Amino acid sequence: MKISDILRQAKPTLPILQATFGLERESLRISNVTHRVAQTAHPSILGSRSYHPYIQTDYSEAQLELITPVAHSTKEARRLLGGITDVAQRSISQDEYLWPLSMPPQITEEETLIAQLENEFEYQYRVGLGQRYGKLLQSMSGIHYNMELGKDLVAQLFEAGQEIHFISFKNQLYLKLAQQFLTYRWFLIYLYGATPLAEKGFLKDSLTGPVRSIRNSSYGYVNHDDVRVSYATLEEYVQSIEYYVENGILSAEKEFYSAVRLRGSKRNRDYLEHGITYLEFRSFDPNPFDHLAISQETLDTVHLFILALLWLDDIDSTQVDQTIQIATEFNNLIALSHPLEKLPPEAPVAKIVTAMEAIVNHFTLGEYYHELVEQVKAALENPQLTLSGQLLSHINGLSLEEFGRKTGQDYHQAALQSPYALQGYENMELSTQLLLMEAIQKGIHFEILDENDQFLKLWHGNHVEYDKNGNMTSKDTYVVPLAIANKTVTKKILAEAGFPVPDGDEFSTPEDALAYYSLYG
Repeated sequence: MKISDILRQAKPTLPILQATFGLERESLRISNVTHRVAQTAHPSILGSRSYHPYIQTDYSEAQLELITPVAHSTKEARRLLGGITDVAQRSISQDEYLWPLSMPPQITEEETLIAQLENEFEYQYRVGLGQRYGKLLQSMSGIHYNMELGKDLVAQLFEAGQEIHFISFKNQLYLKLAQQFLTYRWFLIYLYGATPLAEKGFLKDSLTGPVRSIRNSSYGYVNHDDVRVSYATLEEYVQSIEYYVENGILSAEKEFYSAVRLRGSKRNRDYLEHGITYLEFRSFDPNPFDHLAISQETLDTVHLFILALLWLDDIDSTQVDQTIQIATEFNNLIALSHPLEKLPPEAPVAKIVTAMEAIVNHFTLGEYYHELVEQVKAALENPQLTLSGQLLSHINGLSLEEFGRKTGQDYHQAALQSPYALQGYENMELSTQLLLMEAIQKGIHFEILDENDQFLKLWHGNHVEYDKNGNMTSKDTYVVPLAIANKTVTKKILAEAGFPVPDGDEFSTPEDALAYYSLYG
């Protein structure tokens, strides 16, 4: 059976929203003195970036990359991003702030200092990228949206499809999503494109006026035209990338800068045997009107859009690459259109909106998702509601520097207002918040085992600590009976140690619990 047919015939109780998420946010450090990209080193207070799981440097020394752990909801992913952003804002020099826009302020090649990484291969890799594409293009920043479909969701779809091989089915599922995303990403560029211009001197060819998204157009950070990777089958995808690497057209597999990446293994060939784990969607410009660069509504609308891609009919297997090539050209047209220009009549808007509505109705997702679809419809009718449309009024003399400077400084000052509170975790005791702040700053992995009981798990390498209230650890033997007294914590510790425990989950609202009731009933 085709995936679209499986979904359409599925019971309304299918856990359609079950998924895990991760976010990666890039942002340049800007000097408050010069109002240009900071020329200072990566903050030493953040410890070694060779292992730091949350705060890294991307291409340049001034470009922070904030990375969330895996989260079981979009709300938790955004909360994690909030905490990490909060710590990053407080860890950089007080004479600096994070730039809220994708496109940098005025910048030169000389100001773009390659990240001084300890790993020689990674450093030389960046040197090669600068030579191949130019260093200025590397200074653009984006948001990456990582998503893995829920294990119960995939298992039930697999069972309904009556396939023989689970890994083959899962690969088919994710490959369809990748194909469809590349075909319809122009829909998201219309809604969330937020790079209407480049500052003077950035582009070799000047644009005649504001557009939707320079970063997601042919002017953005894309591979050269001689790189055309096939998405027709997973085998062809793997072989295409390997060919370009073997012939020196790409320096490494990760140099393939698709708008969507297959993820879960270091080598693409491993997907054939072990399967694709999740997808990384890379088409998002930072939203400067949100202090975390992406709103909760956007996260949930994109989730719904991705599910709608599964609902749509599969692309003819003989036409996949041709369809994607046509869609790429159409995406470029939309990205370079004026922000107040509506989508052209030939854009299959109704097809996507209908699929989104079908997901909401078939799986009875509730009023919130109906409202998200209505917001999308309103933006389709009125381009002023899109991000690029909203940015137009902030352009001053074909520049967004003044807006970017004020917005970034305001966000930075807001982060400093409550030095002992961690954004998103204010309901926890101050001692626990301070411990979480230290853990994030130094790159210590953490997991909140029981938020109400203030129970944390902290680890680095093989060393694990359990903490309660921010001040009880293995140094205080009383933490052991406290853990035993907490059924939630005990169950998680036993499960991780390999002991059998009853199935179950935790929910913060009755609605969330009812949505997953069918899994345990």
